[in-house]
Amino acid sequence: MIKEFITEIDKELKENEYIKKTIFLFSILLLPVLAGILLIPLPQSSCVFKELTGIPCPGCGGTRAIKSLLYGHFSAAIRYNILACYMSVFYVFYLITNTAYYLSHKKIPRMVFSLKYIYIGIFFAIMTYWA
Repeated sequence: MIKEFITEIDKELKENEYIKKTIFLFSILLLPVLAGILLIPLPQSSCVFKELTGIPCPGCGGTRAIKSLLYGHFSAAIRYNILACYMSVFYVFYLITNTAYYLSHKKIPRMVFSLKYIYIGIFFAIMTYWA
């Protein structure tokens, strides 16, 4: 079943130059971003919201959380920013399911965006930062 799926994707990629170019361009653009996140040390920056209110904003620790996720340090990532963890996992799952959906000619179900995902993210932000 998996071998047939891969063969079908290969056939589709050979027939459709647009998909091949899109995947290649996305890969090329993503590699420097990942390399930059992994290799460049993060400077200590200040958050204006936190300086004014004393309460961390929903974005505080987001970059450190993503970097920890990329290194596989999941507990550290959750401690840094659970909202960034949720959104990055959501985004990756969304990309994978939609890519499979279009490559399979709409035979594989995909994840359709809904406001409930935003509400879940807001709930995480409230529970993490202001509870």
